[in-house]
Amino acid sequence: MVVEQINNTMIAKLRDIIESGDSFALFGHRNIDGDALGSMLGLGGVLEKLDKNVRYFTSNEPSVVFDFVQWREKVDTEFDYGEYDALIFLDFSPYDRIEEFTKEHEAWFDEQTLIVIDHHHGDAPEHASVVLKDVTSMSNAERVYKIITMLWEDKIDSTIATNLYLWLATDSGNFVYDNKQQSPWVMRTAYELIMKWADKQLIVEKMFRSKSLASVEYMQLVLQRMKHYQWNILTSYMLEEELKEKWLDRYQWWYAQPLMQQIKWIDLIILFKHNYEKASMSCSLRGRNKYDCSKIAQSYGGGWHFNAAGCRIPVGDRNFEEAMLRTIDEIYENYVKKASN
Repeated sequence: MVVEQINNTMIAKLRDIIESGDSFALFGHRNIDGDALGSMLGLGGVLEKLDKNVRYFTSNEPSVVFDFVQWREKVDTEFDYGEYDALIFLDFSPYDRIEEFTKEHEAWFDEQTLIVIDHHHGDAPEHASVVLKDVTSMSNAERVYKIITMLWEDKIDSTIATNLYLWLATDSGNFVYDNKQQSPWVMRTAYELIMKWADKQLIVEKMFRSKSLASVEYMQLVLQRMKHYQWNILTSYMLEEELKEKWLDRYQWWYAQPLMQQIKWIDLIILFKHNYEKASMSCSLRGRNKYDCSKIAQSYGGGWHFNAAGCRIPVGDRNFEEAMLRTIDEIYENYVKKASN
């Protein structure tokens, strides 16, 4: 597999829209991660250096673990539906990834000039003027970085490079999750960003060496709930109410999952989060190149990547234990068992 080369026609359109415009709204998807946040702040920083007016939007606040990149000074969680020369979707394509903004406002969004830069499966809105998508790429910030180096490389400073490097802490798990085909691109991009003075040590310290005591204690609980299913599937769960009681956001409870992935012989991790108030449970899937997590998640209305995907499953009767067991059985019968035969 070779990483797709960027479409030069689309690059030319992107340059024309950016350089002829003045005001831009950048969007990251709901439950924003380091890749989307880094893409927003990195590209936005370049646009600001081009003397553009830039606003940043995501429907819920980024995790407190990202406070070190000072997003609170820039990112808004309410959209103003103002006058912009273009909207830019980063790390997502369809409207439903920002439905808090788009629901009942689809007609307004349809009338705007739209740029999409993404690396996920999922169709961009038909009216998008520029779509730069590569689903083989490890991260969206890699694509954003390549675009910037093609058009405005002289604008990259240490802050922009650090923001773009942020994706390594999440999408690659600090060089853990990239596959054989992706690794050369991942390592090269990391090297180039460090040579442009990305603060690697800051990201390692804040993302991997600064866990709160509450998050570690909750991680213990999640690990205690682990159960083997068949011989190579490992499951666990958490409760939304518990997280609220402990004031933990999604990136503070996430720490248990990488530990579960390190257990020998495990090919698939299934981590559930029960939300009693919304009568639903989220399902986070992590693999080791054996099962296509994105296909599993897509069957439940979700998606993402081969080795990392997620979805949300309605549980109308709030019988989460039964729903969880049923989902595990379905995944085993429909995907794991078939792939093993």
